[in-house]
Amino acid sequence: MEENKKLADLYCTECNYCMPCPHGVNIPLNFKLMNYHKVYNLTDYARAEYKQIGKVDWMKGNSAASCVECGICEDKCPQKIEIIKQLKETHFTLNSN
Repeated sequence: MEENKKLADLYCTECNYCMPCPHGVNIPLNFKLMNYHKVYNLTDYARAEYKQIGKVDWMKGNSAASCVECGICEDKCPQKIEIIKQLKETHFTLNSN
């Protein structure tokens, strides 16, 4: 139960209500990759995929690094995820080696 509690903050259903981001951040994709790290411990895979965002056809949009904290996405999120905070964590975690 404690493990599930920790993951609840990042529970994105990929509903896409947060999209489109005016700065091109592919929020659901970024969160999906972060879940690979957090939930499945596939950190190396998540980091490699994170580097591919916007560079290959099947990973469209921008990485979390492009977030300018406008907050438009948070107003639209039915899960009330702290998207800005989670995008910062995603970039910090997946951008490192």
